[in-house]
Amino acid sequence: MKKIEVYDLIIIGAGPAGLTAARLAACRKINYLILGHPQKSQIYFARKVDQISWSGSGPAYLNKLLKKIKSKNLKRVSVQKIISGRYIKIFSKKKIFLTKTALIASGAKPRHLHQNSRDYTNIFLTKPGGKTVLIIGAGRNGLTNSLYLAKTANKIVTIDKRGPKDLDQKLLSQVLQNKKIEVLLNTELEKYPLTNFDIIYEAMGTKPSSEFLSPQILDREGYLKLTQGHMTKIKGLYACGDCRKGCGSLPLVINDAEKAMAEICIYLHDIVYS
Repeated sequence: MKKIEVYDLIIIGAGPAGLTAARLAACRKINYLILGHPQKSQIYFARKVDQISWSGSGPAYLNKLLKKIKSKNLKRVSVQKIISGRYIKIFSKKKIFLTKTALIASGAKPRHLHQNSRDYTNIFLTKPGGKTVLIIGAGRNGLTNSLYLAKTANKIVTIDKRGPKDLDQKLLSQVLQNKKIEVLLNTELEKYPLTNFDIIYEAMGTKPSSEFLSPQILDREGYLKLTQGHMTKIKGLYACGDCRKGCGSLPLVINDAEKAMAEICIYLHDIVYS
């Protein structure tokens, strides 16, 4: 028999959006819980995070946010499914959690195309000295990582099916000036031989981390669909951050979490006094 715990708010996701929401929930003295793994957040792999009054690495930024919440309010577990009803039921492997409201702040994760590739989040954990590296994707991540890896790699090939007009011109100019980097644009991956590379990295952008949610509240790309403010079509179930469309940068993600929490506070107040 799984142990059941009851909360006013459960936040799914321990990245910037989830931890920002948790800080606000603590300030409002809401009985809340966070479910998630901070180390799986995209920002954990960032070399540098710049804000108006703070600058540092991705892990340092997450630690800064984690210090503002109590450890008992964070459970490092993965959510398997959610069922709506009088209370929202959230299932992990070993427990069932009941909550009046839930905030999906599960973020996004790298897209994968090639079975033998690594995603760009691993780039900063390795130094491919003397190796030949293929980077699939010439967006901001792909071009930035090309420059980073060129410091130690023997050769970098960056491939993208798009043309130069669709890319960041400033970054592309820097990459083209580097003699270690070869950029192949207007090139389909299927038509390019992949056997001559020691390492293949993918920088094909991201997709929402929403596989545990019902397709009824997702669009075709897997993003959460919002019906009123930040609420989904399920009463009491909200979403913010990169798991929904419209949040492309850290400041926007944080602002989105703040707006979602304002709506949740009003909703919980109405439940108590209705």
